[in-house]
Amino acid sequence: RWHARYVRVGGWKPAAAAVAWFIVGLASFEKIAVYLPFVVAFTLAVSPATTWTLSSLRDLLRRTWLIWLGYALASAAYLVIYLPGYRSLGNDTPVTPPHPGTLGDFAFLSIFRTLIPATFGGPWSWQRVSYALGIVDSPRAFDWACWVLALLLVVGSLLVRRRVARFWVALLIYLAGSIATVAVGRVAYGGSIVALETRYLADTAIPLAVTIGACLLPLRGEKRPWTPPGLRLRAGLPRPAILTTGLVGCALVVGLSFNSMNGFASIISSNPSKAFVGVTKNSLKSLPDEAEIVDTEIPSPIVGPIFGDYNLVSRYLSPLVSRQRDQDTRERRTYTIPHVMDASGAIVPMTVQGAARSSDFMDCWVVDDGRVSVPLTNGVFPWGWVMRIGYLSDREFDATVRLGDGVQTIPVHKGLGEVFVRLQGSGDRVLVTDVPPGVKFCVGDIQVGTPVPAG
Repeated sequence: RWHARYVRVGGWKPAAAAVAWFIVGLASFEKIAVYLPFVVAFTLAVSPATTWTLSSLRDLLRRTWLIWLGYALASAAYLVIYLPGYRSLGNDTPVTPPHPGTLGDFAFLSIFRTLIPATFGGPWSWQRVSYALGIVDSPRAFDWACWVLALLLVVGSLLVRRRVARFWVALLIYLAGSIATVAVGRVAYGGSIVALETRYLADTAIPLAVTIGACLLPLRGEKRPWTPPGLRLRAGLPRPAILTTGLVGCALVVGLSFNSMNGFASIISSNPSKAFVGVTKNSLKSLPDEAEIVDTEIPSPIVGPIFGDYNLVSRYLSPLVSRQRDQDTRERRTYTIPHVMDASGAIVPMTVQGAARSSDFMDCWVVDDGRVSVPLTNGVFPWGWVMRIGYLSDREFDATVRLGDGVQTIPVHKGLGEVFVRLQGSGDRVLVTDVPPGVKFCVGDIQVGTPVPAG
């Protein structure tokens, strides 16, 4: 908008606004790289008086130099700030080119299965991939009909409108850049099928709408916008017929759009996690105050491991529990009444599914010089383990548990008891150290493994 206004009427304010929005794009949208080549072609499209002679192009550049200077300075600053920061993260390259065959399939699907049908209100139908995600799955007949309409639109506009080819070229430049941007960032990993996700070409709707508008309406002050066939067509068609055709076309596109929206709405409104969340809420209502929740990954594909910490139980429960409970779940590493989330979403008592356990050589491993050394039946590899320690003590104190490099302080209570501890470590022996002098203490059994629901 602001770029077109500057090119058409001039003034430093539209130029400043255009550059400001360009900076916003640099800071927030990876496809902003497509903007610069597109805007060059778009400038020629909204300058119908400019011809392809060197003098005419020079006049256009002289008239619009301010905005190009602004774009150049913003781009230079972006490269100076962005590239060193990106390299400092240890990334060698931000792109991964796909195989040429995969790239060709991706481009075909993007244009002929996604963009062209969407131009006329499609897709006709969707295929559910997961919750809140559907891909284009229109019948071939619908796609073919849209291809015919697109061909008629392009060829017809070129026959009746002078210089409209400039708008089509600008659209093609944007489309090619948009496809290339997605291709180097997604296609190598997700395959060409990602082209059937309409979100990746949603931004193309703006230059597409501008181009179609230019096919129907000349620019203000544009001289001789219509070709001779276009003039004859306008003269031969009654105005009521033109209006009727336009209204029918709009109604058809709007109707198809509502059909497409309803199809996608049925995907996102069918939430498979609703029952899971309901079970969690009911479970929290009956959870004892003294229960300690172990922060594991969510045992259901609600979020997924690709999202890192957001796939943890603590993040999932955060809006459902008190601030104190939330902080305790995130930070706690030792447990006496541990609870874990099961596959249904309920918070239930926890036990340890052992990868290793203490040797049966002794019934109770006693303290010697302030420490207890307990051999395991087998070694465990480096991992984030949960350990259960059964013990007998004649008093309370704090001890230190070690598994290889993993270290954690645990509370020991008087009498026969057990404590669960989370730590990152490996090895074939568990050490319990820092036992105070004179304390009668022994370790009866140890399990090292993963947390699972009890029973």
